[in-house]
Amino acid sequence: MVKIIIYILSLTLIIFISEGNIIFELWSISESYYNIYKSMYKYHYINHDYMYAEPVQIYSNVNNGLGVISASTVFRDTIRIPNKL
Repeated sequence: MVKIIIYILSLTLIIFISEGNIIFELWSISESYYNIYKSMYKYHYINHDYMYAEPVQIYSNVNNGLGVISASTVFRDTIRIPNKL
């Protein structure tokens, strides 16, 4: 299986190619979803790799607490490639 990921602003196109099928997923995410994903990526991949890295502030949009309210939608379609005759 081959997986191709293309990021365009707040849209993500994921293409899976496997035996006789091409699967397309188009994700649309809210700004808060993007911000939490970006801060978690920095926390996980940058802070844990470097001992002297600057602390990462994890994004939160909840007043007087911690957490995130966000949204995403996904459209998925499959193209079936017929076998050769």
